[in-house]
Amino acid sequence: MKIHEFYKMFRRNWPVKLVCFVLAVFIYFFYRTATIQGKTLVVSLDVSSQGVTLPAQTLPSHIKVSLKGRPEDLARITEKNISALVNLDHYTEAGKYTVPVEILLAPEILGIEPLEVTVDKSFLEIAIAKRDRRQLPVEAEIQGTPAAGYEITDISIVPSTIGVSGAQSILDAMAEVSTDEISVDEKRTSFSQNIPIQHESDLVSYNDESVTVTVTIQPITASRRFVDQTVYLYGVNPLLEAYCEPERITFTVTGNQNQLEAFVPELHTVRIDCSSLTKAGTYVVPVEVVLPNGIRLVSQSDRTAKVFLAPFSSDSSKETAENEAEDELEDSQKAAGSSEGAGESQHLSAESLSQTDSADFTATTGAGNTSGVLQLD
Repeated sequence: MKIHEFYKMFRRNWPVKLVCFVLAVFIYFFYRTATIQGKTLVVSLDVSSQGVTLPAQTLPSHIKVSLKGRPEDLARITEKNISALVNLDHYTEAGKYTVPVEILLAPEILGIEPLEVTVDKSFLEIAIAKRDRRQLPVEAEIQGTPAAGYEITDISIVPSTIGVSGAQSILDAMAEVSTDEISVDEKRTSFSQNIPIQHESDLVSYNDESVTVTVTIQPITASRRFVDQTVYLYGVNPLLEAYCEPERITFTVTGNQNQLEAFVPELHTVRIDCSSLTKAGTYVVPVEVVLPNGIRLVSQSDRTAKVFLAPFSSDSSKETAENEAEDELEDSQKAAGSSEGAGESQHLSAESLSQTDSADFTATTGAGNTSGVLQLD
């Protein structure tokens, strides 16, 4: 067909033909609108940084994606079929870049037609830094306080350092790696525990995810001073009277704080053993401080004391003899029933008592010196 004939045919009834064309276009778009629907999904945003750089800032973990297609096709599309990717593999220098967001479709939806996929943010402004690796010390995050009278004396961590990798700018701000919280509230004994590492940033990776922390808890050691405590003399010969110089001493002890607070010196805490001193005289004898288990003596003002032993005074002996004589006289009077017999009995008893006192004094002063104790002439 020649061109002029086609032109004549086109111009023939051209208004009708134009109206038909417009109607056809309208029907097409109406059909498209009626049969194609929209759907919005929130999909995960992945970052690929296998090169020498990686993000120096926290990126959103998800991004919004819009879909358009037939209703029956959209119904079988879920977040698992679509993912978004930011690829930093080809960036080699630190800086701030506008990076495109790529949309990845699962193989099972690649053949769907028609399907239109658009992302909410096609580009992201990302700060990129050089990758770095370091070995950082681990610090235990201790919370609370031990029981009263106890304290933490040591904390050991195995391993003591952990390898970390991440953006150089981020690692420059990290001086250490911290563990999760470890509670020591009201603890009285040591313990060992496997503790996870705190992930302070998603941009940093750790070679180890946990460490073993051993916390050593022991009683608090304290000191206490006791002033002017009376020196107790025990084992003294009953026929002798005794006293010592000094009569009081001061001593200092150390031990468990709780035990020291409850400790009260008794009468026999500071004492001198006089059981080996058998005769009158002056002796230099060690002063002993007796303490319960767990409390240790640090110092004492006097380690020795002078002990003076002497027979009981004459007045005391005379009074004792007279009392005993009166008792014997009373008993004799009751037994004999006459005053003459009672007087004789009183005379004999007094004489007998005098002889007994003399014999006791002789035996006391005649004893030998005690071994291991210094006697002063």
